[in-house]
Amino acid sequence: MKSIAFIFSHSPHGDTCSKEGLDFIISCSLFYKKISLFFINDGVLQLMRHQKPELICLHNYSLSFKILLLYEITDFFFAKNQRINVV
Repeated sequence: MKSIAFIFSHSPHGDTCSKEGLDFIISCSLFYKKISLFFINDGVLQLMRHQKPELICLHNYSLSFKILLLYEITDFFFAKNQRINVV
């Protein structure tokens, strides 16, 4: 069984990395049986509800993450970045 994982670590609307990553994941679903997505650091902001990117003249592509379920992509992992204060 072929498998692949993707890591989202950028905020959703700062650049096009996240949108292009989502498009690439959908393309890869034709070739890979198991796809996992990891959301770390600012990448967890991709899945927040009630985003309003139209206020900065951008398209709200984050709603497209719902389509991944149609492609049977269900392995989502989230990591919280904890900062350590050094004394």
